Amino acid sequence: MSNIALRILAVVLALILVYVLATFERAAMPRPPRTAVAESAPREFVIENARVFDGRTTLTKASIHVRDGLIVAVGEVSAPSAVKRIDGSGKTALPGLIDSHVHTWGSAREDALRFGVTSMLDMFSASEQLSEAREQRLALTPTQRADFFSAGTLATVSGGHGTQFGMQIPTVDSAEVAASWVADRKRENSDFIKIVVEDLSAYRTSERWPTLAEASVRALVEAAHANELMAVVHVSKLSSAQMVFDAGANGLVHIFQDEVTTPAFTAAASSRPFFITPTLTVIAGMAGESPSVATDPALAPRLTPEQLQTLNARFNRSGAKYPELIERSRENVRLLHAAGVPILAGSDAPNPGTAHGASIHEEMAQLVKAGLSNEAALAAATSAPAAAFSLTDRGQIAPGLRADILLVNGDPTTDITATRNIAAIYKNGSEVGMK
Repeated sequence: MSNIALRILAVVLALILVYVLATFERAAMPRPPRTAVAESAPREFVIENARVFDGRTTLTKASIHVRDGLIVAVGEVSAPSAVKRIDGSGKTALPGLIDSHVHTWGSAREDALRFGVTSMLDMFSASEQLSEAREQRLALTPTQRADFFSAGTLATVSGGHGTQFGMQIPTVDSAEVAASWVADRKRENSDFIKIVVEDLSAYRTSERWPTLAEASVRALVEAAHANELMAVVHVSKLSSAQMVFDAGANGLVHIFQDEVTTPAFTAAASSRPFFITPTLTVIAGMAGESPSVATDPALAPRLTPEQLQTLNARFNRSGAKYPELIERSRENVRLLHAAGVPILAGSDAPNPGTAHGASIHEEMAQLVKAGLSNEAALAAATSAPAAAFSLTDRGQIAPGLRADILLVNGDPTTDITATRNIAAIYKNGSEVGMK
């Protein structure tokens, strides 16, 4: 991976520019598939006789009553005879999926919803979006876009990871500025704080990036908590994971790849509320694997040309493969999950080898390959992120919660790829299709 750092920078910058420019160029391009709220869709309906994975457990045969954007009842339901019935026989109803690591540019929110991702946790994007995002996710009206919660601007140093994209980034170059930096993010409506600890030393490259000092990390975590914000951290090394855990961080938004976890770190990570979003899909891409969703016929009609471009992009254009990256990452997920550390599903879209919406289905399959049961992988994309980020109105199919529902053909509790066989998507209790 001798020149991987420069290649990563070039590819990621190019992909971000594609997504930003697509917003302005779409009118001149052939129309890709788009999400659309079904015309005259009923605001009250019952899905009958479906298998229901409620976010935690599976009901082999149950019904779901939806009214005005909310779930009214689950199980044996009572609804007026005039209410529309939807046959769920042979299908599985899941909570709308939550992608716990994305970067929201261009049509990302519309693209995500088309694949059943109804909520996204954004780890770095333009802060100008955040006020409108808060308004949307409080509403129960029909929408063509996924909700998102965001860190907005990330915490890094001058010349560090996150500064390479041509955007103006206020940096944290000393512990003394951490408190004012966090206060600025809160004023911009950031929902949590994203901290970057990355110097590239986990990879086969001689290049090194400057990165945050331990004192700055501790000051950022302290300031985030003082402002009632979570602090989540980008790491790639076990030593960095240990450092940020000791600093009081709430979770990691990548699994470390340089070595296998130690019994000491595993025990510590399971000793207090602390989660990990491994992003195995993007690590697999760095290791040389190709994503299965790029060629899956069940998902192909939903992919745009831009999504195919990012799915087929590679970090290492030479074709060199580094399987140890993903092998160590999967083993770390297996050990940490077995110890009880919550695992969240996140794609890191739109990085090379990923695409908004589609890649959460890839990530769930990766989690199963890393040792999670099918139900645990489904929970990692539904109830687990809702619990970790205190998203109290979503992530489960339960009375009183938002009616974000993914209905699929087949049984993903026995075949995780069945999540790709999408029968219907409901956002805020309204069916969303393609046009």
